[in-house]
Amino acid sequence: ADGDAFLVSTHTPDTTRPEMLSFKVNMSSGVLTFTFSETVNASSLDVTALRLQDFFTAGTSYLLTGAGKRQTADSTVVELEMSWDDLNNLRRNDDLYTSRPNAWLTFTKYAISDMALRANRIVPVTDNAQKTTEWKVASAFERDIIHPVLWSFDLDMTNHRLFLSFSETVRVSTFTMAELQLQNKAVSPTQSYRLHVGHLPWLSRVNTTDGPLVIIDIGQLDSDALKVLIDLCTSRENTFISLSTRLVDDMLGNAVVAIPHFTAQKAKTFTLDTVSPHLLSYTLDMDGIAELSLTFSEAVESSS
Repeated sequence: ADGDAFLVSTHTPDTTRPEMLSFKVNMSSGVLTFTFSETVNASSLDVTALRLQDFFTAGTSYLLTGAGKRQTADSTVVELEMSWDDLNNLRRNDDLYTSRPNAWLTFTKYAISDMALRANRIVPVTDNAQKTTEWKVASAFERDIIHPVLWSFDLDMTNHRLFLSFSETVRVSTFTMAELQLQNKAVSPTQSYRLHVGHLPWLSRVNTTDGPLVIIDIGQLDSDALKVLIDLCTSRENTFISLSTRLVDDMLGNAVVAIPHFTAQKAKTFTLDTVSPHLLSYTLDMDGIAELSLTFSEAVESSS
């Protein structure tokens, strides 16, 4: 009769392990797209089982962390949006994932599983795979074409440091100090100053390697000049920054987005100078009119 059910006499469980057929890379969005031989359980994706490398036998490689945004829908195609930290660590390496020839992938059996009741783990691809069909180079690769943006900056006048936080890793060798301006207003500034690059302790210099955070040690001459300008960089309310596209590039030569001097960006934090000046030396000239010359550790207000 209709609706009668029959007991299955023989059940053969799914024991076929899924395989990764291909993967694609988008370095602008930071998304890796994986295509599998069967539907996989997207939530079973273990990001830490994925190693990005420059060749099928790695000369340089990067093991992803557990962070990142995973696709939730089960499918034969799964996307992973890499974490901001992973993406920037990857971009810092000139020999890794800059183009399709150096975009390879290996992974362990724990990377992902299928939908079977007793889940089958994926067939791994190792660094010493014997068959060329097992090697996984990106089937498609989109290079990073996004221009870096200055997210925020912090000025510390006690320790004479300027911190620039960018949206992505920048190449510090392209940093041009003269393209950055400190100013006292977002619009129509009445006081402004550009740092001078050179050797510490007198001139300013970048004190970081390639990365999203650039730290500038402000030299004595620049810090003194700033302190003389009484309406500039004495509080967060009069600390703004503007910059041109020539300030710095990302790792692939994309120039930073300009911040015009007529729409300058306000400091995220400002640390006031709390270090008292001290007398370094003095000379007393008694020939003719007596003259006393005092040399201090920093610029001082003569009227005080």
